[in-house]
Amino acid sequence: MNGLECSAPTLFVGAQRVGAIELLTVARTFDLRVPLKSPKAAGAVRDRSRKTVAGTETDCFLSPKLEAAVQFVQRGNAID
Repeated sequence: MNGLECSAPTLFVGAQRVGAIELLTVARTFDLRVPLKSPKAAGAVRDRSRKTVAGTETDCFLSPKLEAAVQFVQRGNAID
């Protein structure tokens, strides 16, 4: 073993975490673009995510928001 082998569940959880980070990044981008309209589907995901994942207005500790975003993705809410 060279230390690079991972199990499928480990890779899946990692991919979910990356998806959660992307969700936070895109949602924040849409927040900064107001009053411009977001794309319809992406805007809908952002709006659904805001019910459980608070937005970021200032510099803050992101770990709790990242964990909330991971839960949002793991529940399948991002692909409704």
